Formats: sequence, structure tokens, C-alpha cells
Amino acid sequence: MKASEKTEETIEAARGIYLPLACRGAVLYFVVADLVNLNYMYQFSLHWFHKVFVESMNVSKTNQTHNSLMSSSGTIRPLSRQRSIEKEATDEENMDIKRHLHNICDTLTRNVYKIVSSSLFTEHKLCFSFLLVVNIMRNGSEDLPGPLGFLQHAEWNFFLNSVLLTNFTYRKESAGDSGESAAPNIPKWLSGSTWRQCEYLTHHLEPFSALSDSLLSSDQQWREFCNSNNLYEFLKSPYRGEDLSLQEGTTQMSDREVTGDLGEELTNTGFHWEKLSSFQKLMLIKILRPECLTSAIQELSLRKWVKNMLRAVQ
Repeated sequence: MKASEKTEETIEAARGIYLPLACRGAVLYFVVADLVNLNYMYQFSLHWFHKVFVESMNVSKTNQTHNSLMSSSGTIRPLSRQRSIEKEATDEENMDIKRHLHNICDTLTRNVYKIVSSSLFTEHKLCFSFLLVVNIMRNGSEDLPGPLGFLQHAEWNFFLNSVLLTNFTYRKESAGDSGESAAPNIPKWLSGSTWRQCEYLTHHLEPFSALSDSLLSSDQQWREFCNSNNLYEFLKSPYRGEDLSLQEGTTQMSDREVTGDLGEELTNTGFHWEKLSSFQKLMLIKILRPECLTSAIQELSLRKWVKNMLRAVQ
């Protein structure tokens, strides 16, 4: 009984080690399977995916064996260091296992991307790349995170259903409100629906907590935001306009201080968009400048994800 229990524990431990690989395989398969919703010709069988999965593992195993042979030095160590050597060997073995898992995942993802994307129409390749990025981010973990980090469910849900969520919240709050609260003087370039989405982000997602106040007070910052051509790249750098305005005096600042609906003074609140994650930048672009969303998705998917895949090949 004790021997069988020990064997079972060993099997469960080994299964837990390879669980991230199984999760990555499941994510890739269901992304590929959902492509049939774009075009009925995009049908890939489970048998085909299993074949790609096994071939990817074999390629990674061959590369791992080659690297192990190249790194073995054949050094003879003193017997007195046997315990420390065993500990170092165990740590090195654990690192080798994690490295091996990363190699398998990279190889599998690269193979699936190359095979499937070559079978798609041009207009669907960007959608496929974006779905790969998003689903790997959503299913990331500490042991095997996606190349772009972890994507929270609340952020993905808002990206898909921002108008529906904000309208539902707005109606719910209006039903319980007496109707006496006045709406703020929102900027003219924002519609009522857009402003409600910004308020939803401000109250429900901590990285956007200063968004509404910034839109009401930092006119110059958001004017530059609206005039930017390459918006996704623009959001990577912090806004520097406020530092320059301090040298020009406080005249322009005082003109914007009294903007509240009840006469209260509003301080100039800058928004640090450079601190947003890659996907959070997409959320901001989707709300305020939806015409730039496609190019921003290209920056996220093609420039970062495909670059990561090409780097894995080298």
C-alpha cells in the first residue's frame, strides 16, 4: 500500500509539472477550432492537432538532448562535496524541466501559428493572431505566463461588451437616483456613451482611476492624444506637456480650474497612460479613438507576438 501511494504521488507530481503544457495545448486547439465561425472552410481536426502536438514535443526533446550533450563537461568532483552536488543537480534538473516546458510550448505555438496562418485568407490572419495573443494572456499562469503577461477577465469582458456594461450600470444607477445630481461638463469631443464608458473604467478598474478627472482637466494632454498618428506607440511614453506649461506661467492653468458643474475648482490631473499594460492601452484606444483600434491590434499582435515567435526560431 505504501509503495502504491508513493507511486501515485510521484505520478501526480509529474502530471502537475506538465499541466501548463496541457493548458497551452487546449488554448491553441480551441482557438483553432473556433476559426470555423469566420469561414466554414477553416476546419482542423483533433487528429491533426494531436499530430502537431507530438511532433513539437519530439523536436523539443531532440533539441534538449543536443543541448545537454553540448553542456556536459565530464568534470570529476571530490567525494566530500557529494551532498552539495546532489542539491545542485536537483536544482539544475528542475530548471531543465521548466526550460524544457517553455521550449515545447514555444515550438508548439510557433508550429500551430505557422501552419494555420498559412491556410487563412489575408483578412482573417490578424484576427487569428489577436485571438492567440488574448487567449494565451487570459490563460497565463505564474509557472508559464504568456509572452505579454496575464489578462484579467474584467478587462477582456469590458473590451467585448463596454457599451452593454456601461448602459446597464447607467440605467441601474438612474433607477435608484432621485435625478437631482447634475452631470459634469464633459469635453465636447466626447459623446455621452463614450463618457459613460470612461466613468465605468474609472470606478471599476484601478489603473483607470484618474481617467475621468484627467479628461475634465487636462485638455492639452488629451488634445495631443487625439492628434497622434501612431497612437499605440504614443501611449508608451509619459505625457511631458505639463512640465513645459509650468515654464509659461499659470494663466492657462487658471482658465481651466473652474470647470465643475457646481463651481468647484478642478486641479489639472494628468493621466499616466505609459503605466497601462499592453491590453489596457487597447481598451483606452477602443473607447476614445476606435478608428485606431485595428492598427493598435496590429502593433500588439504582429509586432510583439510574431516577433516573439520569430525570436524563438533563432
